[in-house]
Amino acid sequence: MKYSVILKIFISIIFLVIAEIIVVSKISSNINESNLHTQTINNAVQTIKQYKEIRSYYNDTIVSKVAQNPSMAVDSEHKNIPGTIPLPATMIHDLSEILDKKLNGMQIKIYSDYPFKNRAGRKLDDFEKSSIQYFRNNKSREPIVSQETKNGVEVMRVAIADEMTDMTCVNCHNSRLDTPKNDWKLGDVRGILEVTIPIGVQIKNSETVTKYITITVIISSLILLVMIYLIISYFSKIEREDKAKLLQKQVKLNKAITSFDENVIASNADIKGFITYASKALCDISGYTKEELLGKQHKILRHPDMPKEIYQELWTEIKKGNTWNGEIKNQKKNGNYYWVRTTVMPEYDDHNEIVGYSSIRHDITAQKVKEQFFSNMSHELRTPLNAIIGFVGILDKQIDDKKHKDYLKYIGSSSQQLLSLINDILDLSKINSGDFTIDRFESNAYDEITNDINRFDGILASSYILFSFNIDKHLHGIFVADWLRVSQIILNLVSNAIKFTPNNGMISLNVDYIEESLVIIVTDTGIGMSPEVQDKIFKPFVQADGSTTRKYGGTGLGLSITQNLIEMMDGKLEVQSKEGEGSVFTVTIPVEKVSSDIVPSEEIIPDEIINTPLSGRVLVAEDNKTNQLLIKLLLEDMGVECDIAEDGEKALKMYSPAVYELVLMDENMPNMNGITSMHKIKEKYKESCGPIIALTANVMKGDKEHFLEEGMDDYIPKPIDEAELYRVLAKYLKKRS
Repeated sequence: MKYSVILKIFISIIFLVIAEIIVVSKISSNINESNLHTQTINNAVQTIKQYKEIRSYYNDTIVSKVAQNPSMAVDSEHKNIPGTIPLPATMIHDLSEILDKKLNGMQIKIYSDYPFKNRAGRKLDDFEKSSIQYFRNNKSREPIVSQETKNGVEVMRVAIADEMTDMTCVNCHNSRLDTPKNDWKLGDVRGILEVTIPIGVQIKNSETVTKYITITVIISSLILLVMIYLIISYFSKIEREDKAKLLQKQVKLNKAITSFDENVIASNADIKGFITYASKALCDISGYTKEELLGKQHKILRHPDMPKEIYQELWTEIKKGNTWNGEIKNQKKNGNYYWVRTTVMPEYDDHNEIVGYSSIRHDITAQKVKEQFFSNMSHELRTPLNAIIGFVGILDKQIDDKKHKDYLKYIGSSSQQLLSLINDILDLSKINSGDFTIDRFESNAYDEITNDINRFDGILASSYILFSFNIDKHLHGIFVADWLRVSQIILNLVSNAIKFTPNNGMISLNVDYIEESLVIIVTDTGIGMSPEVQDKIFKPFVQADGSTTRKYGGTGLGLSITQNLIEMMDGKLEVQSKEGEGSVFTVTIPVEKVSSDIVPSEEIIPDEIINTPLSGRVLVAEDNKTNQLLIKLLLEDMGVECDIAEDGEKALKMYSPAVYELVLMDENMPNMNGITSMHKIKEKYKESCGPIIALTANVMKGDKEHFLEEGMDDYIPKPIDEAELYRVLAKYLKKRS
């Protein structure tokens, strides 16, 4: 590759020498003593034309190649800079100066009124100035001829325009740092190429031609030798550097291969699934040696908990030539498990045929353990909260005394705060793991926001804070947004304002619809924040300082989750605050207005309909005694009879479609869990089996979908929302007449 470049440049220079010889030969053949004046002009024009061709050839075949080599340069100061060849115009200058001394008074010049710095001191005479001016002002390109006496010798001066005819030249002149003018365009007259010929010298033309050829060949040969020397030196240096770089790359590659093997859980398999390569990282996490894995099928790592359908889907995809991504629970040699996020892709031969499969895995065991912990924590906390919130609702219906109703309101408000904290922790876990999703739906925006505001009654009742609000009338209508998350944002911001606003302070909430966006502004006269504190408050579990937590309480999660929610809805959150004067939080969230109607597309059950009694008998599978009592009271309040089964095994024994219209099934129960009991009941009664509804505190992402995929007919989360319970039951039970 390198030496082919040298050969190309060598051949180019030889052609340059031949071209110069041809130029001189043509000059010689054009001499005609009978018509000296005409021949002199023609020869001058021909000489300039050939010089242009030489310059163009030099630029295209030599300069363009040398310019690609970073260790060589092309510059007008080539004589003073090692490893540098002249610019095309400079080459013409230099060649002309050499030939002028050898051609008995004949001169070839190239000049411009915009010279480079190496010729900036040269002064143009009247003929030169007028020639440039003429060609700039006229489209004619006929040569300008002047016959005059210089230094006692009669000469003929022939000037021809030197135009910008190639975009390469234009770009070069405009982009060079030392250019005297940087706005050249195609067709511009750069300067003049001039030939000055003594009239009498034509008689001795043959002698001049001989000298010219000799000098040209000598100069070209010198250029050839210098170029070859420079290029060979350059490529010799490059070859030495390449060898050193290759050695370094080999060392890095070996380190990378070793690092990959030690740190990446990877394997290759043939088209039948037999392992052909196993990384050290795979051996470390699985407990198997390479010898124990090679030649075995991947099912040696399969955990019995993983459904067969997952592997069927995997093989279907990769056999089609697709890449499969998913999470897999594998089994170690010692029987323990580990979770990996896996990517499996086909490998192809030269004929584009699949010859095997590559697998890359990332250990997500810690993440799965954390998810399981949060799931268990959520379930264990929601179970007693379900009873507290449920009984508060029941007692509120039975007590008329205002004082005790207020107590219930405070209990309910505190319970809701605790539930919000649980939800915040779960939300933070989902956000950090990338599992959090925004679910947009249609709803009456005005009603949604009004309901949010009403939830502050219990909190504000125990304080001396003046709370005011304003909701834009244009929000009367159906809008598309994740209204559950919008509600969470409003509750977090207002709760935060209440927490940090002292008695006799003021809080205002303004919600507007501006330029297809929901604009929420929460203003308070609380303790305010310094700029340093404002930089910290959106980080999880961070508050202004330790004294803030001791004095005002809280976990520091609310604002962090709020900011994440806003960003996930393509919105923005702005804060203005001054310590000791209060804060202003401004939220802007894009929402889509569907219509001005106030009835959303999904059916809403009015409160008065919830009071319509239902008819039927229900089997409740629930192991918690408190929740048993709560569910029994809620169902009786709706007119529904029920029996209690303390676990899934008793539910299987007690259930009969002739006795019960449906089953409310908890999941986490002793002896037999809810899903297993549901499968056995449906297998036993088949088409005659009534609806079985999951009533569970399992509310992590994917839990609802999991229950429905397993075969549950519906899903109700805990803590139980009475309206949601009624809505689901009303789908399956008759209303009393």
